[in-house]
Amino acid sequence: MDFFKKMDPVEREIALLEIVQGSIMLEGMHETAEELEKRVAALKEKRKALTPNETRAVHEPPLQPKSTPCRADGWALSPEY
Repeated sequence: MDFFKKMDPVEREIALLEIVQGSIMLEGMHETAEELEKRVAALKEKRKALTPNETRAVHEPPLQPKSTPCRADGWALSPEY
């Protein structure tokens, strides 16, 4: 599950929908699978339109300048430290 948490939100939704679509096809629910295929296609178009900064995963810390002291996890140290 950590793999999906680290993905960018649009990529994560596409991956999960494709997984669900595969299992739905196995069950023989072809109309639902076609609807999911359309939704995945729309998300892929949305992904193409986003800039690189918009596609960064929500949980990622903001980029820090190299001169800022940082903890091991990438977050900047506050002035009181």
